[in-house]
Amino acid sequence: MNHKLTLASAALLVAGGLFAEQALAAATGSIIVTAPRTVHREHVGKTNAGIPTENVSLTRVVNTSDLDLAKVADMKILEERVAFTAKEACQQLDTLYPPASYPMKSNDRQCYKEAVDGAMKQIMMR
Repeated sequence: MNHKLTLASAALLVAGGLFAEQALAAATGSIIVTAPRTVHREHVGKTNAGIPTENVSLTRVVNTSDLDLAKVADMKILEERVAFTAKEACQQLDTLYPPASYPMKSNDRQCYKEAVDGAMKQIMMR
């Protein structure tokens, strides 16, 4: 898969957050795939009833500049790229927040579905 994300663009994404990611995606003809997860963390000194909830997500940019989205074959390629990227991001969330250590409300299937659905909405809005 061809991801075009330069070091300068990566710095812009980190510095500017989601708005910068959306601007970069629009400027480069890319789609943003965000893998969401809700994680519960138990902090020392808190009771079970006081466990705070934290929403975490990983965002990846999928390049579309080499595709003609008016073509069915290219749309299929983009759907495959989005699916692969969503799966990869959700797996990385599992690595960063192991389910055994962080009880979660969401699961891999839900993470994948939300990531793909969010990207597909962007594609359909073009």
